[in-house]
Amino acid sequence: DDDDPRFPRWLPLPGVALALGWAGFIAATAGGDFLQAVVWPGAGIFALTTVATWLGWQLELE
Repeated sequence: DDDDPRFPRWLPLPGVALALGWAGFIAATAGGDFLQAVVWPGAGIFALTTVATWLGWQLELE
């Protein structure tokens, strides 16, 4: 059903934005490596944010 997508295309965007924002913050303040911060904890931030967004999306639909 196109009117009720279970996983819309925009759903990973909040996770991507938070992971990149966190990596940028770490690189700017602590002098850390941006790519290393994207990999970890960026991957965890992305996964948890995407799952939370998806669960919220499913609750809103039902």
